[in-house]
Amino acid sequence: MRGDTCRRSLLCFFHEWVSCKPIFLTHAFWSCGTNVYHFHSTHKKVYRTQILFPIPRIGEQPYFIARDVARRAIVLSVRGTMSVQDCITDSMYKPVLLNANAIEMPHLSGPQLHCHAGVVTATNFILSDLDRHGILSTIFFGDTIKTHESALSKSAPDHLEGSEDEHKNWTLVLCGHSLGAGIATVLALHLRKVFQNIRVWGIEPPGGLLSAELAAACREWMVSITHGCDIITRLSGPCLLKLRRDLVDALVRCKVNKFSLLTRMTCVPDSVEESDLLLEPGCEAHEATLLRRDFEQFHIKQINERPLMAAPLYPPGRLLHLRRISPVNKEMSAASIRDTYEVRWISAQELMFQGLLVNETFFTDHFPDKVVAVLSELAQKYQRR
Repeated sequence: MRGDTCRRSLLCFFHEWVSCKPIFLTHAFWSCGTNVYHFHSTHKKVYRTQILFPIPRIGEQPYFIARDVARRAIVLSVRGTMSVQDCITDSMYKPVLLNANAIEMPHLSGPQLHCHAGVVTATNFILSDLDRHGILSTIFFGDTIKTHESALSKSAPDHLEGSEDEHKNWTLVLCGHSLGAGIATVLALHLRKVFQNIRVWGIEPPGGLLSAELAAACREWMVSITHGCDIITRLSGPCLLKLRRDLVDALVRCKVNKFSLLTRMTCVPDSVEESDLLLEPGCEAHEATLLRRDFEQFHIKQINERPLMAAPLYPPGRLLHLRRISPVNKEMSAASIRDTYEVRWISAQELMFQGLLVNETFFTDHFPDKVVAVLSELAQKYQRR
C-alpha cells in the first residue's frame, strides 16, 4: 500500500482500536504488580466495575491484555501518564543502554542502544510481571515456553489452558498512548524474539525514546501517530536545549519592554510581526552581546559535564502526522474538522529537527480525547474515498 491508500487504511485501523469497542473483548487480564484481576465476559458490554484499579509505584505501569476475536489478535495495552508516579517516570529521560543480545541486535553498541531510562524501568517491570503470571505464553504456546528463569505459564487462568491451538496464528498487538506507547515499543523489542507475529500501534509516543538506529529498526512492525504540534512527541533533551537557546536569543534581541510585549501578544497576537519585537541578528547592544557570550560558555560547559543531556533520541517506527492546516475552534462541525487536517508521513529526524512548536494548542494536542476525535473524523473522510 502506498500514498492515500496506506494512510486511509492506517487511519481506519487506528480509529477502530482507539474507539475501544467492548464487543471485541471476550477475555481480559489486568495487572499492576502483585494485584492481578481476571474476568471473562460473555456479553456485549464489559462493565467497568469488573476492573479494579490499584495505584502503581514509580516505574510500575498498569497494562491490560484482551482477546480481539474479530481480528484474531491478542492485545496488550499499556496505560499512559495518569498519575504523579507516571510523571516521575516520564522525567527520567536521560538514556540508558539496552541489552543488545536481549533485543537480538548484537550489531549495535554504545549510543546506538540508547533508550529513555524511565521507559526501560517500566518495561522491565512488565516483562517480569508477564513472566510471573504467564498469560501470553499460555495463550500462544500453552506451558511450553520459558523466558528468563521462570515459566510464563505460571499462575495462568484455568480457562486459557490448552488455548495454544486456537491462537496459534494470531497476532500479538501492543498499543498505548504517550508513556504507554513508549513502553509498548520497548516491550516489543524484547518480545518479538518469542512472538514472531507482532505489531505495535503507538499514539503520540515520547519523542526522546530511542536512538536513531533503534527507532529505524522499529519501522518494520510499528506505526506511530502524532497530532498537530503535540509537545510530548517532540520532547527530548536536545529539543529542550534548543528551546532554551531560542529563548535566550529572543531575550537578547528583544527591543520592547516586558509589559509592552505581554500586552501585544495577549491582545493582538495575530497582528504582531517578528520585526516589531526583535532586532535583526547582530544588531544587539553590547550588554546583550555579553549575555549571549556568557550563556554560550555555560551551555558548552554543561554539555561537556553532562553529555547525556544532549543525546539525540527519536520517536519510534513509521510516523503518521495529523497536521493541522487551518485553525480549529470549538464551534466547528465534524465536516469542518475533516477539512482542517491533512495526513502525511514524516521522518523522526524531521519531527525532532522542528523542535518544540510553542503555540496555544501544543499541550492540549497531546490529550487522548483530542486525538480520538480527529482520528474518528479523518477515518470517516478517508473511508468515503
